[in-house]
Amino acid sequence: MSVKNDSASTPPRMAPQANHNLSWIAMVAMAAMCLAVLVYAASINLD
Repeated sequence: MSVKNDSASTPPRMAPQANHNLSWIAMVAMAAMCLAVLVYAASINLD
């Protein structure tokens, strides 16, 4: 899979001031969800 991540890694600049808080909350929520999934999988594997 040789797909360039140039457009995917750079966020679109539509309204930086308006969407700053929303994107930050979404980023934190996705990080927390990924962490919760990792902890959940680890607890299942430890059983």
